[in-house]
Amino acid sequence: MSNPLDKEFVDAGHTSAEKAEALGQQERSAFVSSDGETVDIETIRRFVEQLEEQAGLGDEALEAIVAELEKKQETFARLLGDLPDLDPERVEFVLRNVFATRGRREEIIETLGIEGFNEVAHDLLEGDGLVADRVDRFCDRLDGIDERVRWTLAAELLHLSDPERYHLWTRWMWNPESRTGAVPLMTMADVDLEGDSPGEIYELVGAAVERLNDRTAEMGFTPAVVAGPLGTDVAMATVHAVYTYLVLGMRMTKEFTQAIPDHPEYIRRLLGTQELHEQQAATAGGNP
Repeated sequence: MSNPLDKEFVDAGHTSAEKAEALGQQERSAFVSSDGETVDIETIRRFVEQLEEQAGLGDEALEAIVAELEKKQETFARLLGDLPDLDPERVEFVLRNVFATRGRREEIIETLGIEGFNEVAHDLLEGDGLVADRVDRFCDRLDGIDERVRWTLAAELLHLSDPERYHLWTRWMWNPESRTGAVPLMTMADVDLEGDSPGEIYELVGAAVERLNDRTAEMGFTPAVVAGPLGTDVAMATVHAVYTYLVLGMRMTKEFTQAIPDHPEYIRRLLGTQELHEQQAATAGGNP
């Protein structure tokens, strides 16, 4: 049996016992899931228990992150509603506030042009065919851009346009290359996330996330904090952050772990809300 610490994150082939290994040897039996469950509730609850102990990340901090994500979603929905007529400033804003494209926005604009971005984004959201087909068309049009950036951008645009209709899929949720991320961490080993195209994988990830949506109340989070699909995004990012810091704390030097962002900033960067948070903090006269 492979050691989950050999990878940055456990993958879809690891059992709950192996996930528990990543948290250390203490109280392992308290968070090994029973057979037959799709959502790995016991492991998730064990991670949630680490929030206050490890991160000091309570309901107030999580509520603030959810509120920022809601504001981002509302802003994106308004912008995307103006497709295919976004001007260069608004296209740049969209790309700057998606985690995967923040550092790639010039490359994407150079590849597509402003009119090209408007066209492919509008087809993704409003075009003909099933969502999987539209995701594949979008990714094909961004040929030459890192494929992980392509499908992440497609999923974020869909999700932020209508989170009740479209789910999120990012590399930190499920990376098909390394078979790692928050979704396999929070689900059981028999969940199928393997597909032949970005669109097919998008649908498989969505099915897994739907199961998480239905059971967030059992995870140990305060229900009001993680209500709805945006709350599930925050729950997944939080579990991802706690696991990452646990693994880094075991494997890296104290000096290295102190150099990485704190939990709230890390979660905000995953969700693409750090810039919004900094702007709000500056307006209020506080520190980000």
